[in-house]
Amino acid sequence: MKEGSNRLASMIRHACTFKALTSTIILFIGLVFSDFLSAAIIRRPELAPLVRITVFVVLFKDLLSAFNSTLIGLNDMKNSALLNTMISITRSILSPLLIIIGFGVLGAVLGYILSYLLASITGALLLYFSHYRKLSRTDANFRKDLGTMLGYGSFLYFSGTLGGALGVYQGMILAWFATNSMIGNFSVAVTITTAILLLTDPITTALFPAFSSLNPSGEEIKRMFRWATKYSAMLVIPASIFISVESKDIVHLVYGNEYGLAPAFLSLYCITFLYAGFGSIVLGSFFNGIGQTKVNFMATVIQAIFFAPLAFLLTRSYSVLGLIGAILISNLPPLIYSLWMASKRFGVSIDFRSSSLIYASSFVSAIPVLLFPCLPLSPLVTLILSAAIYLLMYLTMMPLIGCIKSVDMENLKLIFGKIKLIKPFVNAIMSYENIFIKR
Repeated sequence: MKEGSNRLASMIRHACTFKALTSTIILFIGLVFSDFLSAAIIRRPELAPLVRITVFVVLFKDLLSAFNSTLIGLNDMKNSALLNTMISITRSILSPLLIIIGFGVLGAVLGYILSYLLASITGALLLYFSHYRKLSRTDANFRKDLGTMLGYGSFLYFSGTLGGALGVYQGMILAWFATNSMIGNFSVAVTITTAILLLTDPITTALFPAFSSLNPSGEEIKRMFRWATKYSAMLVIPASIFISVESKDIVHLVYGNEYGLAPAFLSLYCITFLYAGFGSIVLGSFFNGIGQTKVNFMATVIQAIFFAPLAFLLTRSYSVLGLIGAILISNLPPLIYSLWMASKRFGVSIDFRSSSLIYASSFVSAIPVLLFPCLPLSPLVTLILSAAIYLLMYLTMMPLIGCIKSVDMENLKLIFGKIKLIKPFVNAIMSYENIFIKR
């Protein structure tokens, strides 16, 4: 046990050191070639000073990834979920706040960087005080530890690297074929969707250890997959549809009237989260949890094969709308592939009936909300009233059409009932649902 503890401490230290070294090298390259990157790649030579600031996000983002992955590996889901929630909240608050204060584009960039800086510092402190300082530390071979980690996590590493490259490519395509104004409006739309990530990130974090503790060929993991897909869809799909419908009021309330194209971009971009009913949120954690990381890597490769040409062609023809279309289309083939692999290898399937009922409840509940833009109300009042009516409609329809049953209430109480912060809210919703379930 002591030897394992010593090895664990050295592996944590060496993993974080390796991540910091590689990120620092990339940061240095970015700083040195910022003028070239601005002129040749994004075709905005006047943005060279901004690029030099932006590249710092590489360092902080990679460090946060290292700390968060270590916490997940140590089965510390509570602190990992805290980090994910923190980055989503700070990113959605700091950038709009700095823009409103008057920093403009610089404020958006600084808010993005500061959110990762704060989260990475928090991650380092959580990892050190919760785990690392309790471990015995001895000198160990850096190359040996690195070889072990790369051997186990090579597909995860390559998948993450390819995903990062796709993000850079997306930014390049936007810079080539979209105006600064359109890029700013698209950034606003993407920033607002971090509210949905507050729902998805804790779910994906918690599912990894849940799947890793189950037998991949057993019946229990099949039930877990169906429930995880259903319950994540129950949260994400209605939230996405509501934000899509109320995009104009949300953008105006947070950013003012300067971003006229952002509501349309936001409404379309929210469609990516509607894939949750087909397991898009669950599949990645499922394959990582059972050790089938190659499947996730191949899914990323498939996404890249479709996204690279589609993004170029559609963005060149239709600017930001084309890019969003490329994102929506390229996300489907890897989803279909992952579903096929899950079914073929492990007999895992989705409860399509429940997913269809969730979609139906979410869309029908949005119908009354569509009437609010006709009323002479402020964006804040409109959002509050529409959110209340949408939630009430959705919670009423779900049990009436048989999407939520008594067993679901028991499962949801086990999942959310222990979280003290939202326990009163959860209890109130469950009491309301039980009125219709017991009829």
